[in-house]
Amino acid sequence: MPDRDHSPVTSDVRPIGLIGTGRVGRALGTAFAAAGRTISRTWDVDAGSARSAADSLGAVAAPDLAALVSSSDTLVFAVPDDALAATVDAAAAVLTGRTVFAVHVCGRHGAGMLAPLAAAGLATAALHPVSAFVGDVATDVAALGRATFAVTGRPEGTRRARELVSGIGDRVLAVAEQDRALYHAALAHGSNLLVYLVHQATVALLRAGVPDPAPVLAPLLRTALENSIELGLGAATGPLVRGDVGTVGEHVAVLEQAAPELVPTYRALSGYALDAVDAVVERPADRRALQRILDGPEDRP
Repeated sequence: MPDRDHSPVTSDVRPIGLIGTGRVGRALGTAFAAAGRTISRTWDVDAGSARSAADSLGAVAAPDLAALVSSSDTLVFAVPDDALAATVDAAAAVLTGRTVFAVHVCGRHGAGMLAPLAAAGLATAALHPVSAFVGDVATDVAALGRATFAVTGRPEGTRRARELVSGIGDRVLAVAEQDRALYHAALAHGSNLLVYLVHQATVALLRAGVPDPAPVLAPLLRTALENSIELGLGAATGPLVRGDVGTVGEHVAVLEQAAPELVPTYRALSGYALDAVDAVVERPADRRALQRILDGPEDRP
């Protein structure tokens, strides 16, 4: 569970160089500034983005990465996952001795991605804000106040990471280096893919003649999500739980006609659900019938 430590933190975070000024970098930079951190420089491969961010943060857009590193005590890497290694190597090549701490905000990687900087004597940590960034700075900063920050690194690095987010979010979760990939896959599976599941439900409702699916789905999905978080599988409802063979069969048949692109998802998730609620489907004959429907005709003996 997240460590909810509300005790005061005395921060020694000094001027920050923000490397990457996309959605995440812009939101974090704004949150840092609001919490009293000093953003000294911004840098991005998109110079226009770096200048825009600098203007909003009261910082200076660095002409190159070396200029940012030379003026920053703390480096915050908010670049895309696939660009992180090369950007870290570039920063390590221009260290001047001023920088004492470096952190990246990538969910996928741990502190090991900052090894070239750690080898140069910097404290390092991975600091991932568990939040969805929509590109509206005010919305994203507000979400950060409710978010958990996942921290990975050695004690000095994690201490500094906690100081960095003090006053922004009070939920900090330690994730081991070897668990970062699974941790990130879990978040992507639960949040990123949820968007497409909701989209599929929207598509089916539109084809069913519902002109505006959003107000129909919203209360149902919010309730289902809240119940799922609170009750886990105890929140499971619907025809699979009831063992309604006819209803599930009709779902597959009508989807094959009206929205065939949804059928693989319906079958896959329903198959998982059937295994998860096996104890609830009391009659073995019903369960076998449901499994045959979900397997599809091409898989039947």
